[in-house]
Amino acid sequence: MAGDEQRFVGVDVGGTKILALVVSASGEVIARKKRTTDNDGPPMVEQISRAIDAALESDSVSVDQVSGIGVAMPGAVDSTTGYLGSVPNLKVDDHRLVDRLRERYPVPVEVGNDVNLGTLAECWLGAGRDAQTVVGMFVGTGIGGGVVIDGRLRTGAEDLAGEIGHMVLTADGPQCGCGNRGCFEALASRTAIEAAIRDGIAAGRESTIARGAEGERMKSRALSDALAAGDELVTEVMTRASHYLALGVLTIRHVLDPDMVIMGGGVIEACGEFMLPLIEAEVRASCMRGSRDTLRITQSELGDYAVALGAAALVGPTMS
Repeated sequence: MAGDEQRFVGVDVGGTKILALVVSASGEVIARKKRTTDNDGPPMVEQISRAIDAALESDSVSVDQVSGIGVAMPGAVDSTTGYLGSVPNLKVDDHRLVDRLRERYPVPVEVGNDVNLGTLAECWLGAGRDAQTVVGMFVGTGIGGGVVIDGRLRTGAEDLAGEIGHMVLTADGPQCGCGNRGCFEALASRTAIEAAIRDGIAAGRESTIARGAEGERMKSRALSDALAAGDELVTEVMTRASHYLALGVLTIRHVLDPDMVIMGGGVIEACGEFMLPLIEAEVRASCMRGSRDTLRITQSELGDYAVALGAAALVGPTMS
């Protein structure tokens, strides 16, 4: 890579980790730094800044040598101001965090929703490179989404486009973290999957995952291991979650009719080999057929880097 090629910083801020990447305009990852998120520690702007500074230091460049900094946050982000609304699973002490970062760094700084930006990155460098209308569906602690049409991220009039986790799939269903009932996220996220498994164990069902059922949350890898071991309870719960995910894909199809639905997030990365064929089969079996069968359902290609790459794309290096 030429020494004078533009560099951008992309930061993925999550409930457990902050990942900062230094990338080129072509999307090459030049440097990376990952830190553990401390929800009871220093102000969030300090934690983000430390990750940015460490990534720049590992690339031996100063901040005035980068062309912009993009930051991806979970939850609602005002696309016109960068101010944060509701931020689940993360303790944020300053909802005008973007202002603090702009005061600190003498380059353009933008903030966006994490899954929106992960979807944008997939359209720039990953699975959605050749698609026109793409919906991202990322399944982790919650369920997030993003919509990209003709290479442009669409966030809607109130920046709620892509909040697919809060589509209501079951009237008066289980309560969601957002306060509503029957949301997609309350039925098929890792949080919902874990709750269903814990309920089964409490009711006397046997499971290989029971040893980890107390205390810390169940990780996606533990779900994958249980599936591989033929765990009956986990298989039953994951099959039901796959059913709900298929219903979510069908709902999206009927509203947007996208070329592609890209599925990612920790649950899909760990358990996609089991879940994606079930989701695909149910979508293909839908009684409501289109004029052509062109919808592609595929897994994210960028994995853990998707959101940080999308954050970098927010400040310049994309096709949009």
